[in-house]
Amino acid sequence: MSRTSLSLVVFAALTLTACGNAPPSVDALTVDTPVKGTDGNWSMNVTVTVSDPNVDKIPRIAISGTGPAMIQAQSISIPNGAAGTYPIKLTLVGTAPVGEYTLSVVAYDEPGLESAAKTAKFSVQ
Repeated sequence: MSRTSLSLVVFAALTLTACGNAPPSVDALTVDTPVKGTDGNWSMNVTVTVSDPNVDKIPRIAISGTGPAMIQAQSISIPNGAAGTYPIKLTLVGTAPVGEYTLSVVAYDEPGLESAAKTAKFSVQ
């Protein structure tokens, strides 16, 4: 009795999908018109919406600005690092030069990735 051996070779097409961590995002940024307060300073309400596609915590955002006067970067902690919409009250000194400013916000997730900057414009008159 003879034995015959059969070898079967199967080739499968594999599609590799990139795995890894995607950065968080600043989904929305709005700035109300600045109002000059009784203390002489400009006050404005800002609303920021942040999210993370990997559901990583977002412990902080950074806000900065450019315009006739520089708005120094500030780091703001997000409670519990939760994605969501957050109201922020900003104050600009009353002696800030008149003109158009651009506010910029970047979000940072726990693994250390940063979002693209989201910008919004406002004017001091």
